[in-house]
Amino acid sequence: MPGTLIAEVTTGNTPYTSAIKDLRDCSLANLFGVSDDPHFDPERLGRVFRQNLKDSISPVFDRDVSFWVPEYQRRYTWGAPTVKRLIDDIAATCFGRNREQYYPIGTIVLTPGGGWVPNSFSIVDGQQRLTTLTLLIAVFRHLATNNDDKTKYSDWIQMKDQRHVPYRLRLQTQYDEVFCKFLDGSDLRGIVEEEVDVRATPIGKLMADNILAAIETIDTITGRDPVKRGDLAEFFFKQCRLLVIYTHNLHTAYRMFTTLNIPGIPLSTVDYLKAVILGKLENFSTSGVKLKARTWNSAENRMVSREAFSELVDHIYRIEIAKNDDREAFLESFQKALGNTESLYHHFMFESFDATTLLSCIDKMSNSWKAMINASSSKWSKVLGNKSRRHLIEFFELGNLWRTWATIALAAAEQNLAMVQEDAFWNKLDRLIAILIVSFKARGTGMTKEVLQTKLLEKFWRILKAVTKAGSDQSKILAALDPEADDVKCCERRLQTNLYTAAGRVPTLYILARINAHMSTSRVHIESWNDDIEVEHFYPQSPNDTEWPPGKFDSDNTHKLGNLALLPTVTNRECSNYAWKTKVNRYKSNGGGVAVEFAVTYTAMAAGEWNDAAFLDRHTTLMKYLVEIYNFEALKPRLDRPVAPTPSQQSQQPNRTTTVRQNKNDTKRLKKQNRTQQTQQTQQPV
Repeated sequence: MPGTLIAEVTTGNTPYTSAIKDLRDCSLANLFGVSDDPHFDPERLGRVFRQNLKDSISPVFDRDVSFWVPEYQRRYTWGAPTVKRLIDDIAATCFGRNREQYYPIGTIVLTPGGGWVPNSFSIVDGQQRLTTLTLLIAVFRHLATNNDDKTKYSDWIQMKDQRHVPYRLRLQTQYDEVFCKFLDGSDLRGIVEEEVDVRATPIGKLMADNILAAIETIDTITGRDPVKRGDLAEFFFKQCRLLVIYTHNLHTAYRMFTTLNIPGIPLSTVDYLKAVILGKLENFSTSGVKLKARTWNSAENRMVSREAFSELVDHIYRIEIAKNDDREAFLESFQKALGNTESLYHHFMFESFDATTLLSCIDKMSNSWKAMINASSSKWSKVLGNKSRRHLIEFFELGNLWRTWATIALAAAEQNLAMVQEDAFWNKLDRLIAILIVSFKARGTGMTKEVLQTKLLEKFWRILKAVTKAGSDQSKILAALDPEADDVKCCERRLQTNLYTAAGRVPTLYILARINAHMSTSRVHIESWNDDIEVEHFYPQSPNDTEWPPGKFDSDNTHKLGNLALLPTVTNRECSNYAWKTKVNRYKSNGGGVAVEFAVTYTAMAAGEWNDAAFLDRHTTLMKYLVEIYNFEALKPRLDRPVAPTPSQQSQQPNRTTTVRQNKNDTKRLKKQNRTQQTQQTQQPV
């Protein structure tokens, strides 16, 4: 609805001011004041923003408007795939058989003021679109073959009066310089090559990658035809329609942001929560809101990625509801949906939780998290090389249920930070997770995955609640990390027997990776333990008689720890069911010439052949490592006994891989011998 004005209305005797001050359907050309816009003339603009006239719109509005991304906003994040998809969609509309008159490109929420020049607007929502569109105009200018077109495209993005700012769109201070370099236009290709360099800033490289993707996509679509390229540029600037919403101030802008996005394009929990929380800060001045927003953004930056920050918010929520003893909310939090406004998560985070308290938690917890991950300060020097800490951080990927270890660690840090800076805490937390993950799988029949997960979450709930109730008492916090006796027994039993089939692939990976860290002096960097690494069975799960003749290895030991190792997925595929010596050669150098880096694997390669004796020796060694790492007291006496027979003893042992028929014949023969002996004994004189 172009030009619709929503102003003050009256409900009964009470005047009510809508959150929307003005709503426009316009093109980028209209927004930047390049094309005539009868729905946005100076008279109307002054009327709409009369309350903010001094701060934002000059009395004589000359259509030279600038748009600013506030300091508290997150940085530009759109990547090349998104940019290419946008260009493809717009080109399909522009050049399609049934050409549409316009292409809807989304919503932008603005609030007056924000820049330090007259006629400026702050972008509360839509900075990703506006930044991308502005960069694309710079690309069209770069591709233009005549000076008239280049000048025209420059006019689209440059201010008429450049005394204050040169371009219509300005980013945050720390990103604006590199953004303006791309808009300068003197040598776009050279600037791009500069910013793709490894020394460049992340934001510069991101924009450079997007520009290269845009050039390639536009050239492909237009066939480098200057006329077709010009048509696409005109459509881009004048026919892509934006729904622009102008609000009274920052508070109403954030409220508008959440209202628009609930039924529309899905937002991340972080974006949605941020808008709600900042919109609640009615008692703060605009500068106060900006300060709080900067606090939020600083916390996001500490977390490296938005996915990690989103997980941090989940950790905070679970810690808070543990303090409130809300078990149901804790269990539900692992299945929450953002769109479900009736969820306990939604009610607590978006309605009950005080905004300033949440911001304080985010600031404090993000600092704790960064310190735990990096351990770079002197206070964390004691745990810098702690292998349990590293193992927990590196093994579980974001979003994994087992990342609840981080919830427990953050809760403990909130109660007693000094304790979390000691080895004892991390060793005990690693032991707890190891025991739980190995004993997690069903121990009997009739246990569905959902039932098992609920049982595990119940355990995590009790642990977290005990930590949050312990206060600063170190002994109570450490006691909360003690696993249940049944879980310890189950774990010890599975470690000694068929670990792989009883516990599963991921728990086996966890145990082998931890042993590997214990054996190694250097770290092996793995992008994804779940995707890049496999559990290798030295004696294969499905051996063939040619490669593995019967009688050399007891197949009952196939899935036990002593027969298992770590391999890169690609090497694991190459090894298949090959004989031992062939496998060892692949371990030393796979098809790509890469050798196995895992100590837990290459230390076994010295064995001339893989047989029962080699297995028993390695199994005992690895179990002793686990006793050292996790202090399994019940296993110590068993491991002190000699278990690996000598080669001569090995040759005298009965072949346990003989057929069932042979075993039955042996049994019959023994019974017959016993009966004969008994008969002879009865016939002897007394």
